[in-house]
Amino acid sequence: MILENCDLGNDWAKSLADKLDSYKSLVRLDIKNNNISAKGLTYLCSAMSSPECKIKFIDIRHNLLMDNQLKVLLNLLNKNDAIEEI
Repeated sequence: MILENCDLGNDWAKSLADKLDSYKSLVRLDIKNNNISAKGLTYLCSAMSSPECKIKFIDIRHNLLMDNQLKVLLNLLNKNDAIEEI
């Protein structure tokens, strides 16, 4: 799913997180440059930490994230071994 440069924001990230389990065949999520902050990243990472999630590639570049969100991403990598690249 490629959704770059869409100005989606945190509300959209929460909506996607709530429905992520229904996208069983989703393996790539490109959401770069979408004004997603730590709040939105937390929603998405929580949903992607499910063993049912088969996403392998996530592109979150050029969002409103700070260095301290690396901990959230590392936690995600520890919970979901399907993820190959962030």
